[in-house]
Amino acid sequence: MKSLRIIGLMSGTSLDGLDIACIDFDTTNGIITHQVIATSTVNYPNDFKLKLQQAIHLSGLDLSLLSNEFATRTAHYVNAFIQEHNLSNVNYVSSHGHTIFHQPQ
Repeated sequence: MKSLRIIGLMSGTSLDGLDIACIDFDTTNGIITHQVIATSTVNYPNDFKLKLQQAIHLSGLDLSLLSNEFATRTAHYVNAFIQEHNLSNVNYVSSHGHTIFHQPQ
């Protein structure tokens, strides 16, 4: 495996913001190692936080529209994170989206 620089995102029902981490992965002699390069949490604006909080009650169409808004905001936050930490050569950005229907059972 070649060296990889990956940005991972996490956003969930706690609504505490978007967690962003940049991690470098490398393989030497079959052993994968990692190094945390930068981390940050972006707090959501109150109006967007309210939208996410109420998303469980949305219609399919409105949920889809919110998903698009979330993706657009996330792209903006990731670009700002890359600039703030002067990152280059990012291979992947990984996100599961925002957790709305949290049912751990």
